[in-house]
Amino acid sequence: MIAGKDNPLPCTCTDVDVRVSFISVVDYTCWQQYTFGNCAQKFIMDSIKEVPEGYCQISCGRCPCCSSLAAAAEAAGLTEFWWAMNKTTGDRLGPLTAPGFAATLMAPDNNAMNSLFDKLGGKDRILSDDGVRGKLANIMAYHAVKPVPGYEAWTTPFLLPGTQLQTFKDGATLEVVEGGDGGNIKVQGAGSSAEITQKDIYACKGYINRLNWYLLPPGESLS
Repeated sequence: MIAGKDNPLPCTCTDVDVRVSFISVVDYTCWQQYTFGNCAQKFIMDSIKEVPEGYCQISCGRCPCCSSLAAAAEAAGLTEFWWAMNKTTGDRLGPLTAPGFAATLMAPDNNAMNSLFDKLGGKDRILSDDGVRGKLANIMAYHAVKPVPGYEAWTTPFLLPGTQLQTFKDGATLEVVEGGDGGNIKVQGAGSSAEITQKDIYACKGYINRLNWYLLPPGESLS
């Protein structure tokens, strides 16, 4: 899913999968090559003439003009969201610090995240109590949306009412619904809803949407 014209992509790096020609079958994606540890292999740079920059430029960290989802979140001031992701999700989602990781993050703003931390007993309790940290991990995984297979990460022009978004929380879904204030897109979770207040913050292979509240997945409560 590509961004709309009002949010031009600031980077021209590529992430072309290894192939013999453009019409040949791709055996492994660039993300898979990265996870296999193949980025330093000679075949990554021995690309066909149409790809002079080499295969997997973004996934293998050779792109100077775009950032990982983690860096994009911090640059956008979503520091509490990134703190929670960093402390709880581990490898459950994939390394958010890797530029080739593709996802759309629904990121509650700092006020919403601090309210969530308070409901869970504060940051010290989150760090010291495995049960509380596990609850937060489930909630954070619910804020990460998987790309549709075969497409790029979701962007807001495609978030029409009724759209179902599969998350990294065991495949649990979010739904885009009617009713956002001032034309904002509203996202409904199993236990709460939130509105997107800043759209399509760009990262190398994904996007971040700033939310005004947090979303609760199925089976999770804060009582």
